[in-house]
Amino acid sequence: MISLEIENIGKTYGTGSSAAVALEGVNLSIRPGEFFFLLGPSGCGKTTLLRIIAGLIEPTKGRVLMGERDVTALPPEDRKTAMVFQNYALWPHMTVRRNVEFGPKMRGVPTGRRHELAGECLDMVQMLQYAGRKPSQLSGGQQQRVAVARALAARPDILLLDEPLSNLDARLRQHMRDELRQLVKSSGVTAVYVTHDQKEAMAMADRIAVMNAGRLAQVGEPRQLYDRPGGRFVADFLGEANFLDGRVLAVRADQVRQGGYLVKIATSAGELDAFSDSSIQAGSNVACMVRPERVDVFETQDRPAGAGCIFKAVVRSATYLGQSQQATCVLPGGTPFRIEIPGGQSRLAPSLEISLLIHPRDVVILERDKQNP
Repeated sequence: MISLEIENIGKTYGTGSSAAVALEGVNLSIRPGEFFFLLGPSGCGKTTLLRIIAGLIEPTKGRVLMGERDVTALPPEDRKTAMVFQNYALWPHMTVRRNVEFGPKMRGVPTGRRHELAGECLDMVQMLQYAGRKPSQLSGGQQQRVAVARALAARPDILLLDEPLSNLDARLRQHMRDELRQLVKSSGVTAVYVTHDQKEAMAMADRIAVMNAGRLAQVGEPRQLYDRPGGRFVADFLGEANFLDGRVLAVRADQVRQGGYLVKIATSAGELDAFSDSSIQAGSNVACMVRPERVDVFETQDRPAGAGCIFKAVVRSATYLGQSQQATCVLPGGTPFRIEIPGGQSRLAPSLEISLLIHPRDVVILERDKQNP
């Protein structure tokens, strides 16, 4: 297993007034054997970064190190990387076995050994029984497995995956997440995976780098990024999020969480309490983030009680999804607010008056966007 270091990588296309910056100042440390995800919207630079790692694109500045080796100037064939592409890129005229043997053959591996190697990798992805078929005779999921087997047969130090599940239907894509993660982790290879699918990244990654406009927005484990996003972009990109702008009224030491603070915030919908790991100055402008599923919902006659703030709300629209119900409500002051509750818990309907109980532990304090002073 080998580590991967991305040091101050930048990529600019063109010069002068027509220059377009694709990446700027990207620094990453990827651990040996880690399944690392590059996540972000289209055009954020994640695929450009993956191709720079592979050697298919030359960076404008910065270095790429694999272990102790600086590979920035090396061609792809000298980097010991293998890539699984979005469209799998299997040779249509070759059998499954010959596709998997192709990489070792190009490296001069003897016939007997590459035949054995292909068998091992196909068995790993449960495709050995299809070794004599052509790619056109396989389903999308089967082709995806063959593409992974071909990449692993090259015995790479770094495995690169460019949205390999995006061409599969939703049900098969969900099934393949666990399967692909298990394959990659059992191989022991260090892997970098590009996707714009938040659920895919959350379900599969050891750590995620969220990218926006050519820069890193935040790096962390899936739960950390979801529960404690470092900014509004990450909070909004990783699932549904409600934002309430406000001003800090008071800050006091939290008696329960040693080293933490209990913060009282005035918002347009009412006062809101939140926990913070760092002290915030009274009078500061902040944004409060609350996930829709982290809200306790009661009909008004139930009179909720608990350690938290209660907001009256009116349901504007509601959607039943089987396992859950989603609704958009209106808080005092006209602020829209999304909620999600288990499907059988209550029947939400337009015009229904409800109470929302928001616990301080479920409120994340973010810096206010510059456009919302």
